[in-house]
Amino acid sequence: MDIVHCKINKYCAMFLGRLKGAFTIILFYIIQFLLVSILFGQQYIMAVACSTTIFQIRRNQYNNILDYVRIFLVSLILCILAYLATRNVFLCVLLNLAVPVFLVFWKSSQFTPKGYLGFAMTFVFLELRPLASSEFFNMFAATFFCTALIIPALILYTNLCCRVVTPTKQISNSLLWLSQLLNRLSKEQDASFDARKELYEKAQMLHRLGHRRHTLFNISDREQRYCHLFALLFQRAYYLVADEIV
Repeated sequence: MDIVHCKINKYCAMFLGRLKGAFTIILFYIIQFLLVSILFGQQYIMAVACSTTIFQIRRNQYNNILDYVRIFLVSLILCILAYLATRNVFLCVLLNLAVPVFLVFWKSSQFTPKGYLGFAMTFVFLELRPLASSEFFNMFAATFFCTALIIPALILYTNLCCRVVTPTKQISNSLLWLSQLLNRLSKEQDASFDARKELYEKAQMLHRLGHRRHTLFNISDREQRYCHLFALLFQRAYYLVADEIV
């Protein structure tokens, strides 16, 4: 009975944890669903799934003004392209080849392999329901409305539910942590697996921050170079700790 009781408690705790993590996503979806149903009609609910997917992916990330503008404009462009993809077979094949390739090329890297997912799902969801020419304006308006809701939702979430640290603060905190670790290693001459793991994770985090500054034609700026240089510093520290263990 004790084993069964422990398993029940374990699964209950797991369920409650997942429900807590998904609660804001569910709430955002329900609010959009009700508003879109009232304002535009239930036949345009597909726009809700698109904006909810983007919200789910972006909610734990740091987003600046340019990120919000990019989310808004790209979503509207994808709405137009999804409509064009339903016009005839040629456009369907062409756009379903070109759009995913472009999004992967633009948003993905070895550090964010699924960075394209939110925008790709927007394109896929919107083309699942072919529209008549008279319905396109309503779908575009529904997409415009739902995408506009993402911005205040992300701002509220990052300020009330999940305090997202700015990239500058993340770099500062990481360098302070690294100095404390190296100081401890110089005195104690020991290194744990946890330290190696965290060094690796911080290097990957800095690479991801650098990639967020990545532009379509890879024109790097000072912040992007700093992120990758500090990531290289953490990689070297990782090798140093690994050598000490060996």
